[in-house]
Amino acid sequence: MMTFHISTMQGCRLIPCLSSSLRHFSISSALTVKSPTEIPKKPNTPWVNFYVKNLPTFKKSYPDLPTTEVMRKVSHEWAKVPEQDKSKLKTLFQKEKETYAAKMAKVPKELIENAKSLKKTKRIEKQNAQEKKKLKDLLAS
Repeated sequence: MMTFHISTMQGCRLIPCLSSSLRHFSISSALTVKSPTEIPKKPNTPWVNFYVKNLPTFKKSYPDLPTTEVMRKVSHEWAKVPEQDKSKLKTLFQKEKETYAAKMAKVPKELIENAKSLKKTKRIEKQNAQEKKKLKDLLAS
């Protein structure tokens, strides 16, 4: 008959750690309430669509220019786009805007209000953090 001697340290290793066994549970995900209806995002304007579409090519063409100057060049190109093309983009935007309005009508008002208040709270917290940092920098200098 074989007998095994397990030291105290080895015995402790055999008992699974509580934190490792519960690692896949997340408290923050349990606290956030996922609603079946998410708030839809507003559609991009024709200018934003043009900018997003053309920015990478302008960045490649002018790699040394700062983003503000690249944006200015994209804006000048947007001014050169024929009105006929712009009107097509605008009608597409209007259709997207109508579908957005229809989706927003289905979202409960309380969800919208909660999102607005959460956004406002985050903005205030960010401002407070920036002010604290400025104060800390002033006191340090």
